[in-house]
Order: sequence, then structure tokens, then C-alpha cells
Amino acid sequence: MKSNSKTVRVYKEQILLSFACWLYMSPPEEWMTKAFSGRINKQDDEHYDQTHSDMYFFRFALNGDGFESGPDANGVEIFTFSFNSLMLPDSQMSEQHQLTKLVMLLVTGSVVSVPEYIDLPESLEFEIRDQILTFDLMRGENVFKGWKSASELWANDVFPHTSLYLNSAQCIH
Repeated sequence: MKSNSKTVRVYKEQILLSFACWLYMSPPEEWMTKAFSGRINKQDDEHYDQTHSDMYFFRFALNGDGFESGPDANGVEIFTFSFNSLMLPDSQMSEQHQLTKLVMLLVTGSVVSVPEYIDLPESLEFEIRDQILTFDLMRGENVFKGWKSASELWANDVFPHTSLYLNSAQCIH
């Protein structure tokens, strides 16, 4: 059976900006509580060292409702990345500082993990554009850091991480 679904190539920069818009608009509970550990059962692991730090994973998928996070997120997987639990914000920090550190971990993780492009069905390509449009319509209200436009968010929080990553990637190749 032949599918009539058309695909559209979506590039890394579009995905990163769309994800950042979603991240900055979303209540932290929508993604913060959905990180998961690679360790299945610490209590039964006789080799578990209490000083050892776990790896935490974030997985993000895109579906008809936008981005979704968690190990069982529905939709097309956009990216997954992990980080050492020692990178988690210290509970002694203010709530705003903790959130800032977590958001920057996610922005950095997305820059490193999102592929150069993804071919998506037209409906999901629309969701990529819709996140950016919705962000712009909010004009900074209920938006983390109060950025008033997607271009302001890109220039201040996403692009700096992108250029740092690209410079370090060039050193590797």
C-alpha cells in the first residue's frame, strides 16, 4: 500500500529553535520530572557504589500535540541525551537558579544530540513551525526568562550554544 503522506526535511536550527520555544513556554513539570535514570534497580546491585553518580536521560518526541518528553513519549523521536547526575543543580541553589541550570543542560543536550536534519511528515513539520509561532504570540508572558520573540531566544540562549558546539566539533574532525 502506497502512502500519500509527504515528508519535509527539517534542519537542525529549526528543530533547536522550536524545541527551545517549547521548553521555555512549558511548565517545568512537563519535562523536569520525566528524566529517567539508566540504573534499573540500585538496591539489588551489589556492585553499586554510593559515591557513584548515575546517568540521567532525557528523551523528546514530536507528535500532533507538539513535543513530549519521557521514556515512553509518543511520536517521532527527535533526540535523546544523557548527563551525569553530578551536573544536576544543587538543592541549595534558589529555585530560579536550579531551573536556569536545568534549562541550559537541555539546550546544550539538544544542540549536541539533534541530527543535522530529520525528514518529517508535513503534519509534524507544521508542529515545528507552530511552536515558534506560539512562542512569538506569547510576547514574553509566562515565558522562562521573559524572551519576547523566538529570534531573541535564538540570539541569546540557543545560538551561543550552537556556535560553541560547532567550534568544538570542527576541532574533532
